[in-house]
Amino acid sequence: MPAGADRWNWRGADPLIARPAGPDIRTLPTCPISQRPVMTLFGIQLRRPTFNEVTAATVMAVGLWVAVIGLAQASGHALQGRDAGALLVVSVWGCLGARLGVGFGKGGRHLAAHVGVNAVLLALYQGALVLAS
Repeated sequence: MPAGADRWNWRGADPLIARPAGPDIRTLPTCPISQRPVMTLFGIQLRRPTFNEVTAATVMAVGLWVAVIGLAQASGHALQGRDAGALLVVSVWGCLGARLGVGFGKGGRHLAAHVGVNAVLLALYQGALVLAS
């Protein structure tokens, strides 16, 4: 073993390990891109979520939707297809809205934003159902 290298000082084992690969830490932005506010909605600073955050939020929303549909079915209160679709729209917005920085527990503006966006999305969903029938 080279001098100065032991289990706790792994950088002393090899000079190639001593310097991490990649950009210099000082050149990185002080705030990650996903944390920077990109726009405002009702005075709420929104942020741009990463692709992985959007994917995780969508998977979470679908899992929540499946759980609620299963509970409704098991309790004998099965939902119609139109109601299940509306529940999916609301759950997807709830999970994506949280990733955008809009939270229920953050005050009245956040709650108003959730209610307003849900109302618009449900109106669009109902319009699509009317056009499809």
